[in-house]
Amino acid sequence: MSTPGPALMGRKACWLWSLVMLAPPLSHVVRLSIALVTGLDTNGHRGQAWLNLDNAAALLVEEPEDVDDVSLWVGTPEFEEAIGHKRAELDAEVPADAEGTLVWASAAGVQAAAQPSRIEELLRARETFVEELFDALLDELGFPEAVHSPPKP
Repeated sequence: MSTPGPALMGRKACWLWSLVMLAPPLSHVVRLSIALVTGLDTNGHRGQAWLNLDNAAALLVEEPEDVDDVSLWVGTPEFEEAIGHKRAELDAEVPADAEGTLVWASAAGVQAAAQPSRIEELLRARETFVEELFDALLDELGFPEAVHSPPKP
């Protein structure tokens, strides 16, 4: 698994948002499929929300102590059950995460017209490429497009 690192999507100008991308374990996928969106407000309060919960659950599931070789555990009914439990835990956090994203947007001065139910829908969505979910979330929250200045000679 690659080490997580901050990345800005570039499409939006969001000075209070950071996106931490995690490559899926046991995968050679070039595109990123999981994101942990972290929002900071001007008072230093922090909130987080996962995008692509199924993939996040697979990443976050704890392996049993008696498993010596994770590759033998992956794909077993026990692994699928563990992912299901982790997915349910993440899903239970979605309403609070959705409310938190609206608070972040408000703290950033964005006048979001989004309803919590729409944000919840995006947080529960399944997309092949997490960038699409991230862009949709920022659009729904009302963050403006990034303004790119021409390079100075």
